[in-house]
Amino acid sequence: MTKKTKKRTKQDKPTPEEVANLINSELGYDAVSTADSTLDMKIVRRPTGLAGLDIALGGGFPAGTIHVIAGVEAVGKDALINMLLRMNQRIYGEDACVFIGNTESGHDKIWARKMGVKIAMSDKEISDYEAAHGEKFGKETVDKLKEQIGAVYISNEHSARNMYGTILKLAAMDVCQMFFINSVDSLLSAASAEDPTNAERSNTEGMTSAADLTSFVNKFLMVAGRKSNGTYPTLFLVQQGRANIDGFGWGARKYKTDTGAYALKHLKIIDLLLKNKGQILGSKKTKIGKTIEWTTQKAKFGTHDGVRGEYALFFESGPDRVGCLIDTMAATGNTKVGSPGVIHLMRDGETVISGNRDQLKEKLTYDDNLFYELYSWLVRKECKNPFLLRER
Repeated sequence: MTKKTKKRTKQDKPTPEEVANLINSELGYDAVSTADSTLDMKIVRRPTGLAGLDIALGGGFPAGTIHVIAGVEAVGKDALINMLLRMNQRIYGEDACVFIGNTESGHDKIWARKMGVKIAMSDKEISDYEAAHGEKFGKETVDKLKEQIGAVYISNEHSARNMYGTILKLAAMDVCQMFFINSVDSLLSAASAEDPTNAERSNTEGMTSAADLTSFVNKFLMVAGRKSNGTYPTLFLVQQGRANIDGFGWGARKYKTDTGAYALKHLKIIDLLLKNKGQILGSKKTKIGKTIEWTTQKAKFGTHDGVRGEYALFFESGPDRVGCLIDTMAATGNTKVGSPGVIHLMRDGETVISGNRDQLKEKLTYDDNLFYELYSWLVRKECKNPFLLRER
């Protein structure tokens, strides 16, 4: 005689929350959560302030994830980092907090400040700056050079083990919104970093391994996921693009990137490649900048690979965020041409500001609130997916 099994009723069936709690209790850690109790950090974006690029990225680089900024030497990767720093300070104010890990050289604070980044110079740096100028600075100048918004942590560590460990500690402390490693290709293995005076060590023995990077990136995502109610830590890995030696002259070389690690190939969300497209000449036919083409080689979460755009990068002041805004407003039908040379920047059909291009650039450069107001409106209007510029 077959034993009858008791038919389960709806009252006997455990709720999704009870199932999750049971699994977590048996495993001894929070292994699973129901969808209505989790938080997708990617709705928060890390914008550059370059309107065309940020629109393509759905409001900026998705937060709580990992991104790669790649390009050959001197293409402008550091300049793009400074744009991210500037916007982070604009959005978070004194709550802004970033980590910059330098493996090639220290962060150029003077150039960063020219791009609008408020980053403090040390007493020794100010003293050296005074010596270079051949004069002692007054108190007002010194105070300006020490201005900083929020916190900026800088590491010039070359050991992959130490660099990765520092970032994971900071991410676990839930204090930084953005982390940069510039560049990840230059990190050394522990053995090589521990004996920097040994010039006989081979390059292959000295470089850190792809397996180490993969392990670090997985751990970073684990830490970031556990801090889903905090700062939404976002990691940027700057990578040197390899140039094929089959072209000569300005902008003639072809490019390719080879990430060399599972982590970068599969776990990155945005893979942004920068290319030098040519010179920008001034009134006296002297080189004053270059045109940078950006391409999303890989893009997920509301973004798409293969999207391209351009922005001007000036040697003196960095990426032309104002010019990019004007051009993007024109490309999206938010400008109107008046009398010869006059451009009207429109918001919802109403003129916000008018003038020739030089006048518009000057006004928007010195009125940061107006720039940010127009930039934010345009990016939100053109992005198909809703996003936040900071967590709540």
